[in-house]
Amino acid sequence: EHFTDNGTQIPDSAVSCKAPLSATTIFFPESWNATLAESVIERMRVQSNVDLYNQVAPCIEHGAMCDTLLSDVTQAQRADAQQLKDDIDSVTDKWTGKGE
Repeated sequence: EHFTDNGTQIPDSAVSCKAPLSATTIFFPESWNATLAESVIERMRVQSNVDLYNQVAPCIEHGAMCDTLLSDVTQAQRADAQQLKDDIDSVTDKWTGKGE
């Protein structure tokens, strides 16, 4: 049986466990978008893209230090970095280990 903090019972059908963190989950994604994955890989092969992403990652990933990190970044660069983050998330969100 499962309960909320205020004592309300939660049906078993509404409770699920999160899979453990494991490097092997990348080998069994729920689905695979080869075009998107290849696009991410190609963009990450360009050193200036890697440098930009590393520079702004704390901001776009965690909302930290944005004023400082984005002070010398153009809107276009920020949009490119945000799109790369979104695309990486779209690929890695499928790394559940539930695929075949």
